[in-house]
Amino acid sequence: MLQAAAVAVPTTWDGYLAAARALTNAQKQSYGIGLHTTAGAGQYVTELLCYVLDAGGYWTSQDGTPTFDTPAVIEGLKRWKLLQREKLTPLGAKAEDIRQLFIEGRIALRLDGPWMYGLLAKAKPEIRPALKVAEPPFKVPLGGTSNVIAMPTKLAQDRKALVWQYIELITSQHWQEQYVVLSGQTAPRPNSLTAEARAKMPALDIFEATKNKAAAARVDRLPAGFETKYNELAKIIVEESQRMVVQDGAPEAAAKRIQTRAIELKNNS
Repeated sequence: MLQAAAVAVPTTWDGYLAAARALTNAQKQSYGIGLHTTAGAGQYVTELLCYVLDAGGYWTSQDGTPTFDTPAVIEGLKRWKLLQREKLTPLGAKAEDIRQLFIEGRIALRLDGPWMYGLLAKAKPEIRPALKVAEPPFKVPLGGTSNVIAMPTKLAQDRKALVWQYIELITSQHWQEQYVVLSGQTAPRPNSLTAEARAKMPALDIFEATKNKAAAARVDRLPAGFETKYNELAKIIVEESQRMVVQDGAPEAAAKRIQTRAIELKNNS
């Protein structure tokens, strides 16, 4: 799609927006980008945060103070609204639907995690060679807290011992290396990305570079001060952001509402 429109892979927000506009064709029902814009606060807020980070904003300060009404966050909300109001993405679609449309060749650009790489193999043979991996076109890639391995605190001691054996097994050097090979993703353990894996899957180098940039920026998708209230906070962000888009409201007003509700949530926790 990019080659047909003579559009380069974007490396900045301006290039990303220009590409999204150039690659959207309403008559052919093809889109420049794909956003998760429906139910599911986790994915919705994760994707919205990408645009906020690139604008220089974040949900809270380092001490946990809500910062939703700052100019940078407002700019991120403006970008999120713009992409949807111009219908550069299918509206009302979940991440799963967007991913499917991407591998069908109906969406040109998709911001997603490295797990997306495994889905590319399901594309039709004539489309698969055109599905490529590139670094996000934003200043700060999103990283941080993701899935964890945990056990109940009230687990019997013998079963706790089994859980610890399992954790020791999967975090060993051998199985962290195998995780990379089997999943096509980078693993948490340092030095688990072998030369053999890099040669087999060049995309791993891009995943690693992006992960390192996110770590260097020290930005976590789980905001300080709301670690135990994240689900409630995410719901607030989704509600007010969706209202902003659907009702064509001002991002400044949406940011103010989120700020007020976030402060109330924090004070009541």
